[in-house]
Amino acid sequence: MKIYTKTGDGGQTSLIGGTRVSKGDLQLEAYGTLDELQAHVAHLYDQIESDKRCAGILEQERKELLAIVTTLMSTEAHLASDGSGKKMLPPFGAEHTELIERAIDRMLSVVPTLNSFTLPTGDTLFSYTHICRTVARRAERCAVRAASEHDMPTEPMRYINRLSDYFYALGRYLCHALNIKERVWVP
Repeated sequence: MKIYTKTGDGGQTSLIGGTRVSKGDLQLEAYGTLDELQAHVAHLYDQIESDKRCAGILEQERKELLAIVTTLMSTEAHLASDGSGKKMLPPFGAEHTELIERAIDRMLSVVPTLNSFTLPTGDTLFSYTHICRTVARRAERCAVRAASEHDMPTEPMRYINRLSDYFYALGRYLCHALNIKERVWVP
């Protein structure tokens, strides 16, 4: 089976439901940016998985990262729908966002309180959580712009909104768990 169809050669593609749109459409920008985030999250998972310092720890966070990779695929599908393809979409409820919120609360409950911004440097894993955080923020901005022109589903939008907070909390938690000194911004 070939992976190319040639139907997009003219700069258009199909949404879930069949509507043809420009590949420059804001809706495609939104779910494409989530696709990029998904790849970064998978890479972060792989980095943690292969880092010897993480052996025997961060099991819960690894599970969360895999859940985020899976949920991002569902989120992308919801953002890629033209509305008529809803019956083809996986269910997406508040439980996805609630899982992220519980993880944020759990991680931040054990790290010291900060009164300054942190710099995204000092360790490769920590820095990569900030790459995920900033791509998550860009994905949210793209989704909000798309929502100004298209009907975007509520729960996936809430989920996208929580992701950058999750990656910020994960970065701080990694520093705590791996005894990495956080560098604070001193203007």
